[in-house]
Amino acid sequence: MVNHDRPPHRDPGIGFFDEADTKSAIEKIAGSDRLTIFTGAGIAADLHVPNWSKLVSRLLENLESRSYQDDQECRDTVHQAVDFFHQMPAASIVDALYEERFPGHATEQRNKDIAHILYAGRTSDHEAVPEDSLAVYVLRLAIAKRLAGCDVHILTTNYDDMLEQIANHDVTFSDLHLNGVEVYTNWDPDDDLAAGVPISHLHGFIPRTGSARSVVFSESEYIKWDRESFWRDYLTQRVTGGGLMLFVGASLRDYNIAAMIRRFSKGEVYALLPVEDEVSDAQSRGKPWSPRSARYATLRGLHLGVKVLRPDFYGQVCQFLNEASIPADARIPDYSTRLRKWWRFWSAQEHQPQGLEYLISCSKVLRQFAIEEEQQLDRAHFVKAEVWVRHNPDSRRLSLYASSQSVVLPGQGYWPHSAKIEHLSRYAAVSAFAARQATEGTVEYRTDGRWTHFLAVPVILPEAPYYELPVGVVILLLHAPDVHGDVYFGEDDSDRMRDLSVRMKALGQDFLRPITSP
Repeated sequence: MVNHDRPPHRDPGIGFFDEADTKSAIEKIAGSDRLTIFTGAGIAADLHVPNWSKLVSRLLENLESRSYQDDQECRDTVHQAVDFFHQMPAASIVDALYEERFPGHATEQRNKDIAHILYAGRTSDHEAVPEDSLAVYVLRLAIAKRLAGCDVHILTTNYDDMLEQIANHDVTFSDLHLNGVEVYTNWDPDDDLAAGVPISHLHGFIPRTGSARSVVFSESEYIKWDRESFWRDYLTQRVTGGGLMLFVGASLRDYNIAAMIRRFSKGEVYALLPVEDEVSDAQSRGKPWSPRSARYATLRGLHLGVKVLRPDFYGQVCQFLNEASIPADARIPDYSTRLRKWWRFWSAQEHQPQGLEYLISCSKVLRQFAIEEEQQLDRAHFVKAEVWVRHNPDSRRLSLYASSQSVVLPGQGYWPHSAKIEHLSRYAAVSAFAARQATEGTVEYRTDGRWTHFLAVPVILPEAPYYELPVGVVILLLHAPDVHGDVYFGEDDSDRMRDLSVRMKALGQDFLRPITSP
């Protein structure tokens, strides 16, 4: 359990992976023989699956849409209702409206509507899933621990089947059965395949095909769950059985879950709650963000007996799961050590006599890449490619290394263009690096008007001796004045964006991988 005598802290001057609490948690998870991974809606946010609040709002909006002549008036009323009553009471209002409008089959209709919202636009069970999605890292941790002989279960309050679909159909995990690991939906709390990883849907399951089961949505159903659900007893067994419990993508706002942890937990409980949650919430409300608020989630965790870990950015959650999945006996240096070793070797290579010659060749490669991509991007008049590097990890900055339209000359007298890795940064390189996945948007960090849109892709070195190190970013800057909106690609162009991101990532890996490995 956590130490209640120790006040929570998070030193902003120290990187998340340099924190003693972070290192200790990674070591304990990597060495554990019993692990329960508890997931919430946050693990599918980067796959565009709506969270609980959006799901409640969408259902209420659909029910009320015929009562308003103006769509905006309906949306404003729905948002006001959810904000005033909060999600759980608002869910009860949704159920009451279903009873009123669909007497005799209200629950069945509600579950069908939930399924439609969850899987809207997902036409294939075999759809491609980005390798850098959070759900992928959750599964990789579970599988790595299972292969190491750990008793690992995944518990989720999500209704959807995203984890199962990724594990069993996506090419990312095509080798699972060769390793003897089966990821399966746990329909019965007493069913536990020794060689597999069970996924237990504590609040019910709504698969994309087939019937919904035991869905817990409104207040009356939550009250009933706490009194008689067999999943409640199953959760109690996992909580009281010792070992470690790790919350990922879950806010700890569910009173039933929080109460059980507080009352029954016999092991150590960790929760990854990114500071960026508070930053994003403040932005959405148009309010200034106070760093002081980042301490509050940690205080509540202390009160409940949970060790709350505060990654600065969403992308660090994926990195944490990657670090925890490395076997404890593999003798692989920790993240901070690997990152600093990479920097020493790469920067030494950069400043060798042939460094300038190499840099010029990089600029030529980027220029050719930009020319070829410009021919494919029909709405872009001009395209520029840049490579940014994680400049000296202790500085916590990204610096422009090479560009397709100029040659950066290192050495005395050169002042590199750089950006601090921090919250609320307008820099495209920082937003992609912090998210640890491809991002797009409008260019807000330049005032010359030359570039209107960007696509930024983090550069991650996956192989030994780096083991998933994020070391830089590749950016395409587009001059596309005819594209009105915040994004050039958007969901309609998701496949095109994904393919381009893969090429950009490979290009950046070629630039930022040291010729001589540490």
